Amino acid sequence: QNVTQDVLSGAIRLESDGDSEAADPEAPEDETDAGMNEEATDPEAENEADEAVEADPELEAADNETDPEADQRAYASVNTGWVTEEEKENFNPVYLAGDQLTVAELVDRLGVTDQNGANITLYASWDDCPWIVAVNLYYTLSQAQQGFITDSEILSHATASDREDGSPIEPGFHENGTSFSIPDYQAADFTQFRHAGSCTENLTVVDSAGSMYYKQITVYVVDTAAVDVKPDGTTR
Repeated sequence: QNVTQDVLSGAIRLESDGDSEAADPEAPEDETDAGMNEEATDPEAENEADEAVEADPELEAADNETDPEADQRAYASVNTGWVTEEEKENFNPVYLAGDQLTVAELVDRLGVTDQNGANITLYASWDDCPWIVAVNLYYTLSQAQQGFITDSEILSHATASDREDGSPIEPGFHENGTSFSIPDYQAADFTQFRHAGSCTENLTVVDSAGSMYYKQITVYVVDTAAVDVKPDGTTR
């Protein structure tokens, strides 16, 4: 619908953030019409706009912030293979992901070769991501300056575990592919403190299947040195 004349006459006002804008009355009518019709009828422009909205992570994040269930986190799991009905609680899959298996082999293994139209259900086996239990830590300024706050010291107050690999996963890197570390740790982050402050550290655990989980904690540095307190008011 062409609303150019209504806009020019003031019957329709264009609102933007509470401020009204009126079309330029001296603008050629054909030019105004062409601009409005092109914007309304160009399918490529509409498709590009739709794609931009769908692909914009900031818009998706904004939508999630208003979602009451946005705090529920989901972490990636690795498909390790397939298990049968009887073994669906088993963490070790009967058939590994990518294995080639014929129907005849499956029927024979499950003992249903003498059944006509037998139903066989396979369940996906998932390797859950590992987990970290950790809390914020507090140290004195002298401890920070003396290099006491090492990555080993921080990890000693946290616990890493994994459903399949067991608990705890000890700090360091291990032969089975598991690890518990602070990849971005820098000793200078703490030795450079000259007064009270804080620093965040990303504790990271990796299980034998390659699933990764990290937990960010804050390490607080507190200045415990005694200071002279000036009296407030007059002492009688």
